[in-house]
Amino acid sequence: SDLSRLLLEAALLAEKGDDAGAEKALVQATTLAPADLDPQVQLTLLRLRRVEAAAREKGETVKPAAVAAEVALLQKAAVALPERGDIRYAQGYAHEIAGQADLALEDYREATRLDPLDGDSITALGALLLAKGLLDDAAREFLRALDREPDDGIVLQNLAYVYDQQGKTKEALDAYQKLVKLEPKNARAWHGLGLALDAAGKGKESAVPLQKAVDLSPATGRYHRDLGEALVLNNRTQAAEAAFLKAVELDPKDDAAWDALGRTRREMKKYAESVEAYEKVVELRPKDEDVHLMIAVLCHEFLKDWEKAVAHYNRYLALGGETPVEDWLAECQAEIDKKKP
Repeated sequence: SDLSRLLLEAALLAEKGDDAGAEKALVQATTLAPADLDPQVQLTLLRLRRVEAAAREKGETVKPAAVAAEVALLQKAAVALPERGDIRYAQGYAHEIAGQADLALEDYREATRLDPLDGDSITALGALLLAKGLLDDAAREFLRALDREPDDGIVLQNLAYVYDQQGKTKEALDAYQKLVKLEPKNARAWHGLGLALDAAGKGKESAVPLQKAVDLSPATGRYHRDLGEALVLNNRTQAAEAAFLKAVELDPKDDAAWDALGRTRREMKKYAESVEAYEKVVELRPKDEDVHLMIAVLCHEFLKDWEKAVAHYNRYLALGGETPVEDWLAECQAEIDKKKP
């Protein structure tokens, strides 16, 4: 029939990423059969995805009122067709993007009960459980989804992340290794593999996948920072310094990258440059007593910058530092006093 043809056409266009074409076909379908709920549900889901994408692009959240009409239509459809899991999935999606996680969770659970083989519902349920910190439940749903579709990269990546959060190092490593074979251009997968190797005590080996992540996504500062840490383990100190520099260039507020840069430069005996990096750390973490102490020691022992050493020793003590630094502080103050007329 014409209706079936339009629904199939819409599905194929949506699969290709042609949302405009899919919407046009669905509008034609609703005009052709205004009493049929199928095209209305699909059209509603398509429009919800567009609403979410627009909000994400603007860095905004979707208000419940913005999707109230869509939720009302889906609730009506769910009453008319209570056996349809796809309708409850769409309703759950509407609730989820509007920040109504508990309602979405209820919908996704019901959707998977109605259609235990629907991958979209299972994956959405797992992702929401993960977001709520219910790791065991999330892992169970992701494993169910993989039973249905073993090569679903999104599900596999989520499962690997869950394993990582659970401290299941071997399982996470296995999942990431499978994922990079499945999706060799997935930078997040390579990054995850590198971190999993490090967690498994294979930090030196992590440099290869972390370099791959950087190559695939060179604008991601976190990848450069983690690569730098792996390069340190491989005694490639200059390359590590370059990686940390790139990380802070891309994300000047990455205090961990500045900290790593300071540490690496200290090991390279670049004491003045090390202090510069550590000073960036205390700008971002002003109450980090250990970094204040490190700056003070570097200025005291190597740079002979007595005034700066005194300032940071005092700040360290003011923050409650327990290392006895009073003698060092007095030594620096004595050097300052020598310069007084």
